[in-house]
Amino acid sequence: MESRLAMYRTHAEEAAKQNDPDTARSWLMKAQKEQEAYLNLRRESEQKKAAADQLEQTLARLTDKLHSAKELRRQWLDRSRNAASRLQAETDSDLDWMAAVEQLKEDTLLAEAAEEVRRSRPY
Repeated sequence: MESRLAMYRTHAEEAAKQNDPDTARSWLMKAQKEQEAYLNLRRESEQKKAAADQLEQTLARLTDKLHSAKELRRQWLDRSRNAASRLQAETDSDLDWMAAVEQLKEDTLLAEAAEEVRRSRPY
C-alpha cells in the first residue's frame, strides 16, 4: 500500500515539475482515494475480526453449556434408572410381602377348617 501511495505521489511531483497541475492533482486524488479505501478496508477488517472473536467466544460458551446440559442429562438418566430400580425392588418386596400375607391367611383358614372338622367329628 505504501509503495503504491509513494508511486502516486512521485507521479504527482513529476507532473508538478512539468507544470501540469491538473495531472498532479489527479495523481494526488488517486492517492487520497486509495488511502481512504485502504483505511476503510482496514477498519472493516478490524470490525469483522472483532465480530469473529465475539462469535468464537459465544461458540465456546454455547459449547460449554452443551457439555453441561449433556452431563446433567446423563446424571438425570442415571438417577431415573436408579429410582426405577429402587421402585421395582420396593414393588417386588411389596408383592412378596402381600403373597406372604395371603399365604398366612390361607394357612389360617385351612387350620381353622381342619379344627372345625376335628370338632365336628369326635371319632
